[in-house]
Amino acid sequence: MYTGDLVSALPLPDERPVTSVAVVESVTGCPPGFTVVAKTYDQDTDADLWKDGFWRRETRYLCLSKTEGNSGHVVEEVAIVGERDMPPESHTPIPYTTDTGSRAWKKKQIVYKVSPAETAIRFVVDVIVLSRQRSNPDGFSLLGELNGLTVCCKYGTKARTPRRSAPAPPLPYTPSPGSSSNGLATPSGTDTLTQAHGGIEGVPFVINPKLSKSKELKHFTLNTSLMTLEELENLTNYDFKTEYAALQ
Repeated sequence: MYTGDLVSALPLPDERPVTSVAVVESVTGCPPGFTVVAKTYDQDTDADLWKDGFWRRETRYLCLSKTEGNSGHVVEEVAIVGERDMPPESHTPIPYTTDTGSRAWKKKQIVYKVSPAETAIRFVVDVIVLSRQRSNPDGFSLLGELNGLTVCCKYGTKARTPRRSAPAPPLPYTPSPGSSSNGLATPSGTDTLTQAHGGIEGVPFVINPKLSKSKELKHFTLNTSLMTLEELENLTNYDFKTEYAALQ
């Protein structure tokens, strides 16, 4: 077997977030859905966090789960504090062992913070115990010392999808001064009214230059009182054929 085959055969690290934490007195008492931290990361020796006396053997082991706990929540932080100290804000202590209900810690304890997965800035991926090494391995953060053992934590962050800004709405058509949509020059003496659009979008409505001056327009009247409805419709009916032809 080649080296590449050996590497590909190794199990990939589980980068899923931890969702719950527990403490047990015995390795065999690890609850369903949890994985017990039974061995140290550096020496592969017993990862007992109690390290108690000569006459009566007591042990404590940390357990991690990536499926149990509150749905939609992850363990965002893990910390070590004194047994009698108040945990940091929003952190949960573990006072008793899951399997026997005994006191979980002495002198120092592990506490953790649970947050909704959607709002968590980061999340815990793994917690390891070191027997001799006092510094954190690459990729891990140092939590502190617990009964002679060093505890470290590995954090992960969720990938954030960049937000795409909505496209800007198209700007309204505005012909340049002195020109129409088909490139023909418009009379320079027309007022603001001649720049408005009517009938067909993009075709400027232009008043005859002879009628564009306000002093002439104010004397212009159209007597419709003597017209019939049919005559009035014929007078105002316009099919815009010229404008349609200009757009072809």
